[in-house]
Amino acid sequence: MNDQPDAPADASGPIASQSEARQSKASKSEASKSEASKSETRQSETRAFLRGLAAQAHETAEPALTHISRVYFAGARAFKLKRAVRTPYLDFTRLETRCEACAREVQLNRRTAPDLYRGVRRITREAGGLAFDGAGPLVDCVVEMERFDEDALFDRLAQRGALTPAMMDALAARIAALHAQAAVAQDPPSLAPVLAMNRAALQETFLRDAPDAAETLARMDAAFAQALPLLARRAQAGKARRCHGDLTLRNIVLIAGAPTPFDCLEFDEKLATIDVLYDLAFTLMDLARLRLDALANALLNRYLDRADETDGLALLPLFIAMRALVRAHVAARIAQESSPQESAQENLAQENLAQENAQENAAQKNAAEARAYLATAARAL
Repeated sequence: MNDQPDAPADASGPIASQSEARQSKASKSEASKSEASKSETRQSETRAFLRGLAAQAHETAEPALTHISRVYFAGARAFKLKRAVRTPYLDFTRLETRCEACAREVQLNRRTAPDLYRGVRRITREAGGLAFDGAGPLVDCVVEMERFDEDALFDRLAQRGALTPAMMDALAARIAALHAQAAVAQDPPSLAPVLAMNRAALQETFLRDAPDAAETLARMDAAFAQALPLLARRAQAGKARRCHGDLTLRNIVLIAGAPTPFDCLEFDEKLATIDVLYDLAFTLMDLARLRLDALANALLNRYLDRADETDGLALLPLFIAMRALVRAHVAARIAQESSPQESAQENLAQENLAQENAQENAAQKNAAEARAYLATAARAL
């Protein structure tokens, strides 16, 4: 919706300056954040209910915030709430959509992590307040999960220097098996809308003013245009499948010695129905961002030992850059939304200054991460 006044009738055809264009984008970004904040306010009762469960379990860990979810911990369980937000790539402002996404998340993630996903819990309004799975009106839905040791997440293992070539071999086997069993796309979606979505999402964050942003986007467009024939040939050969869609290091955990991918992309079939190498590229990109090139090479080579995908290797620079850009704008959005100013109302209600400080630290960490991902995209191209 255009909230700017109509331009005056003028034969000279006035053209907005670049400064005015940036101001317009910033204005729309602020309006989008305001709308998302209002939608999330409607979930305040649900968040209070989940915090109550954590308190009953004597939980000390604060909820984890992602760009589309809040995860509440309660002893051996974790409850994942879809945030009532709208972004360039999803709209979770409707209750029905959030509940459908919860059901889809459980179904899809049981492909790789069946023991982690216990099911969907309905939060209902009963005479005594909110409750799980009651007969009263539906208020929201959450995914119930088994809790795991977060120090076993691959991003944390990477930070400690604890990832090994043997883990890459085991992970390659898991990913190759997932791809082999995944449904082949009969009418594969184009990646062009993904490029456009990434551009739009980047413009809603502080990264729009980064010195290398415009050049990186231009080079990505050029690489995509050059890759179109190969992308089409691979799609015709059945290489586009319903993949995991979000194989970052933080979505892989070591359980009983086995690399276990979880938290796949559930909210958009088109975004997850992709070339299998584009799926793998997320993990390769994350390793490259951390300068773990030897482990990235090991993962790729062990995957190729199990899957004949050498014809698509020329696509990897583009795929890695696109994946890095996804993480760049996601991290930037989280940085903006996790600042104390964005969550001041909830903090005041909780009277928790320690959490406000933690949010400020998280915002700074995510902002730095966003810039590192953007730099990774530039290097890949």
